[in-house]
Amino acid sequence: MLKRLLSCGLVLLSAIVSAETIKISTGEWPPFTDSSATDKGTGLAIVTASFKAVGIDASYDFVPWKRAYSQAKSGKYDATGIWFKNSDRESDFHFSDAVLPHENVFFHLQEKEVSWGTLEDLKGMVIGATAGYAYGGGFEDMEKAKILSVTRANSDVNNLKKLLSKRVDLFPSDIDVGYYLIRSNFSDEEAAQITHSDTVLSSSPTHLLVSKSLPQQRAETIVNKFNEGLAKIKVSGEYIKILQSGRE
Repeated sequence: MLKRLLSCGLVLLSAIVSAETIKISTGEWPPFTDSSATDKGTGLAIVTASFKAVGIDASYDFVPWKRAYSQAKSGKYDATGIWFKNSDRESDFHFSDAVLPHENVFFHLQEKEVSWGTLEDLKGMVIGATAGYAYGGGFEDMEKAKILSVTRANSDVNNLKKLLSKRVDLFPSDIDVGYYLIRSNFSDEEAAQITHSDTVLSSSPTHLLVSKSLPQQRAETIVNKFNEGLAKIKVSGEYIKILQSGRE
């Protein structure tokens, strides 16, 4: 009997020790991916919880985004996250189910009423955008055609400063990123002056990417197990708890 118990214990210990860990490359995109956060950011907290729900651990290496992509593409990492879907990425990676929603909205001062249905309704307003960013929803086309008055700054924080000083009327940003930056960089009094328009400029989900350079069976298993775990934490309510905690 003792021998059997010892044998079972060794089998259990072996299973624990050999539990799989998925290696994931990522970059800094607070509050979604954040090396300084205990949970590594809302998006990665969802990734961690999804894998944990199916008995898999996840580990993260924070590197510049370009490197995160290229090294995952080559198979150095099992996956990379979190990313938007496009045709170029689809040729290199398998995509998981949607990890996080992503909505771009216009931020503005509380004192300024902003109501719009189409971008043409914003003609005459000065919009502060960030250099190198694409906002979707036809924004770039109307900027290029000079239908919209757009001035580009070198960072989101600088655009928020310009918003507070009334040098711009509007600032487009992901809603969660925008409020994270407001909380992190401005006083409570300044933060209280800023709100956002309810109309969504553009929306697209983010995904975990698994390289097509991995053996096909392994890549498909990682995606399938992740999707299974993601579905589980949505049913259990853990998913919405993570989202809510990231917005506090």
